[in-house]
Amino acid sequence: MQKNSHIQTYNEKYKIVKEIIDRWDPMSLLHHAPEDEYEPEILSILAALDESESIETLAGYIETIFLNMFEVAIPKKKCVAMATEIRDRQRNR
Repeated sequence: MQKNSHIQTYNEKYKIVKEIIDRWDPMSLLHHAPEDEYEPEILSILAALDESESIETLAGYIETIFLNMFEVAIPKKKCVAMATEIRDRQRNR
């Protein structure tokens, strides 16, 4: 039972992060890329969620993840907005 609970929690977190990242489409790719274009970034953000105690820390992870994957900096303000939305949605699920 506990294993299923962890899987369900992970799936809920994944769904939230995917929905937010896809909606923001930080690299403007989804209009011509596959639906799973941001899959590696989403999985990295999920891993960072448990390590991030603050919005600023999570925003820093998001900024670094996209910089490393695309070699393009996302404005810090946008990363903070995404991190805030992810945290807010997680708290309200």
